[in-house]
Amino acid sequence: MSKHWRWGLGLVIVGLVIYLTSTTVITQRQLAQFVASVIPGVTEAGFYDWWQSWWWLFVKGYHVSEFFVLTLVAGYALRRFGVERWIVWAAVLAVLYACTDEWHQTFVPARGGRVTDVLIDCIGISLAVLVMVWRYRKNSRAIDELPENE
Repeated sequence: MSKHWRWGLGLVIVGLVIYLTSTTVITQRQLAQFVASVIPGVTEAGFYDWWQSWWWLFVKGYHVSEFFVLTLVAGYALRRFGVERWIVWAAVLAVLYACTDEWHQTFVPARGGRVTDVLIDCIGISLAVLVMVWRYRKNSRAIDELPENE
């Protein structure tokens, strides 16, 4: 068996992490209590007030990050398995997963599916596509510059 199965396994693991975090509900109060209990000098009320202003950066940043990683792993898995147009297919699969993830959240109490979250996921997907295209082109140029054997 080839070593390529590791990329497939990585893809399953990343997808599972996204699924599990989509199923998890942590209230703002629970988060404030936890942070206040582990960081000396931070009060629950103080963190809660701070979180009210900055939550979007962390929550939406996580959306971007998780779909960036998902797209990269999908892309390299598809490439290792010899799929043509692997970057395009990685992006398509990631967008489909983003849509199903938001749909899944409509069944989770205290969660909801949002089209805006899919659009935010697409930021991470787009960044991953840019990275893969850049690396592919960089590697292609390096191969083209190798001296020919005589």
